[in-house]
Amino acid sequence: MSNTAPVATLSLVSWNIQTGSEAPFIGNGWSRRKAALAHALITEAPDIICVQEAMIGQLKVLDYHLPGHQRVGVGRDDGAEKGEHCAIFYRRDRLVVQDAGTFWLSGTPERPSLSGDVIFRRICTWALFLDQETGQACSIFNTHFPLNPFAQTAAAELVLKKMAAICHGSKTILAGDFNAVPSSPSWKLLQRSGLRNAEDLATGKQSSTSTYHVRGRPLCCIDAVFVSTGMTVRKHRILNASYHGVWPSDHFGTYIEFEIPEFLENDCFR
Repeated sequence: MSNTAPVATLSLVSWNIQTGSEAPFIGNGWSRRKAALAHALITEAPDIICVQEAMIGQLKVLDYHLPGHQRVGVGRDDGAEKGEHCAIFYRRDRLVVQDAGTFWLSGTPERPSLSGDVIFRRICTWALFLDQETGQACSIFNTHFPLNPFAQTAAAELVLKKMAAICHGSKTILAGDFNAVPSSPSWKLLQRSGLRNAEDLATGKQSSTSTYHVRGRPLCCIDAVFVSTGMTVRKHRILNASYHGVWPSDHFGTYIEFEIPEFLENDCFR
């Protein structure tokens, strides 16, 4: 009889869903594209969904279309519902939240506060999940970095510090819109910590598929999913399809399938 612990395979989508505005300068307003986003997420049916830039009205639309999921996360402006969220949706029939929270990417991360962007608050929402299928744990961090390159580096340092303090030895995933390309100092800092780009692991080479676009035309890679040491990424896809000619967001989504290996004490990332 084998004593090997069961391996959990889970799917995750990370997506900057574009704030729910109808303003002409943004274009492709929420009322026009919400059906496209709902269709994409229902089609992919991921176990975990990390969204960035989401306003409370957008989250409620997703609540309706994803009845098998629950979510954690608060608004960045008041720590409740005001402003953009980095919410994490999860399948409630499989995953149980052991702990969760949100911190601000600032000098006072415990309360709503401005980031290095000066005019914007930026946050990271996290959750520690127990997989009921295998009894294994996984920590998910979901963030939206500042635009200022210096603030991005400070944000990366803070996120890594929080991950080390919070993850309690569970395997860890960091998903988000990093507002920076793979050659940036903040991206490199994350990788030097031991976090690995899920796309690199899935393809077996260094990859950087564009995620930000204008009307379907890819421009650059600023979104990614990073995983900690020891995790296996089975699949990676960029969700770049339109629905009846409508794109769900000005970002493409990122889909991965990953395995959580046997629990290892104090092995969040290196």
